[in-house]
Amino acid sequence: MKLVLEILTGVLFVVEVGEGCTVAGLKDAIAAQEELPRDRIIFVLEGDPGRTIRRGEDGVPIVELGFRHGSHVYLFLEPEEDNGDDP
Repeated sequence: MKLVLEILTGVLFVVEVGEGCTVAGLKDAIAAQEELPRDRIIFVLEGDPGRTIRRGEDGVPIVELGFRHGSHVYLFLEPEEDNGDDP
């Protein structure tokens, strides 16, 4: 299935994954294709109402969350955690 992803900057790209793909698999495909940090990826699925997919749902098949061929998905990156090392 092909998904259209849009990053906050307005950049669009297409990722193709299998029907049985999980959230983790989609993150892996995006990380490999777009060189983004997979552990910080958050999805917001377009729709009424929209659906936010965060950590803890990595093992869930994306079709169970409403992803379909041609879905428009917004991709955000969680802010990096502050480890308190800055002066």
